[in-house]
Amino acid sequence: AFEPEPGNCAVLRDNARAAGRVQVHEVALGAEDGELELFDSDDPANRGGFSAHGMGVNPGRSRKVPLRHAGRTLRSLGIPHADVIKIDTEGAEWEILTSLDRELLRGVRLIMGELHGRRDFALLDYLQPDFHLGMKKQLKTRLFNFYAVNRQA
Repeated sequence: AFEPEPGNCAVLRDNARAAGRVQVHEVALGAEDGELELFDSDDPANRGGFSAHGMGVNPGRSRKVPLRHAGRTLRSLGIPHADVIKIDTEGAEWEILTSLDRELLRGVRLIMGELHGRRDFALLDYLQPDFHLGMKKQLKTRLFNFYAVNRQA
């Protein structure tokens, strides 16, 4: 599991302890290595929401977190495949999923998550050759849930 925001990561570590076999990494994943500026949500009720993109954020409150290339990070951790990917990365879904090794991605049985209005349909088009896709989108909001089931599963 990957969670770049320190407070959210602490909660994730506590929750993962019960599972016993979940490794938690306090980094953001993306298409490059470096540093990422995360902005707090503009909704005070969304205490755990952070994004590097300009939609739904408070531009006056931010912090920098480490950013790692998703594909290289999984390789360095010795993760050759994944059965399920759950992704809700506040707009970084395209960068993360398209930077994974294509063979790893083709072997995933199920991808599910939330899309945030950044290259959403381009990402679904990218996944479509290998996955059956489903989604529920209301026209009045930019966020929507999706799932992708491997065509070979």
